[in-house]
Amino acid sequence: MTTTDEIPGQAGLPSLNPTKSFWHSEPSKILLGHRTTANLPTEADVVIVGSGIAGTSAAHWLREHNDGKDLNVVMLEAREACWGATGRNGGHCQPLVYASPPEVGAFEVRNYEDIKSFVAENDVQCDWKSLSSCHSYMSEDQFEVAVKAAEALKDLDPTLGNLVTIITKDSTNPSLSDLRIPTAAGAIATSKAASLWPYKLVAWILEDLIAKNESSSSPQFNLQTSTPVTGLQKSSSEWIIHTSRGQLSAP
Repeated sequence: MTTTDEIPGQAGLPSLNPTKSFWHSEPSKILLGHRTTANLPTEADVVIVGSGIAGTSAAHWLREHNDGKDLNVVMLEAREACWGATGRNGGHCQPLVYASPPEVGAFEVRNYEDIKSFVAENDVQCDWKSLSSCHSYMSEDQFEVAVKAAEALKDLDPTLGNLVTIITKDSTNPSLSDLRIPTAAGAIATSKAASLWPYKLVAWILEDLIAKNESSSSPQFNLQTSTPVTGLQKSSSEWIIHTSRGQLSAP
């Protein structure tokens, strides 16, 4: 099976002339133009396409897990490291507990707590600030749906439900005016949330992975920027990853 041709509806390569994001105004000097090795490796145990929060988290936990710490991991990034959606968006770590089934909401809260702990334990300078979040609703119909979901959560999972506060036009402490949304139909506040600089968080993890290579005779984590993946090819025993700089294989 080969997929070297673009499939209709499939995302293409990133724009060659992207807009400039504020969140890239303080880029990592280590990561800009980084290629762990001058030449693209010809094989790897694991190949990760993309260097956003998903790919970077995968690389981090592979190194942390006993079954993955000795694997050779290659990360391919079409542009600079963390130059896509993760690095371009404002920082909101916000479990949406009332808009999902309780098990999903609980999963999101665990993720929030894990990220919060990770940032604190490693002293990651990513402007993390724990706070509450607020979703405002400008129409009565939409607010009614949100209120029903929040009330249902309080019945289904009181622990999660206690994280949620329904704010109506009659509410005080806080009122809609306190929240600077006096014309809203209502709002739902959640007590577990945070603001942060996502690029700096991901950059810290990538820099840490690169630094850990120094304790090994050969790099086990290899980041290759400006290396867009142009196609994937599956043979009977391995994957062939086609890039603008050549190809490499992985099981």
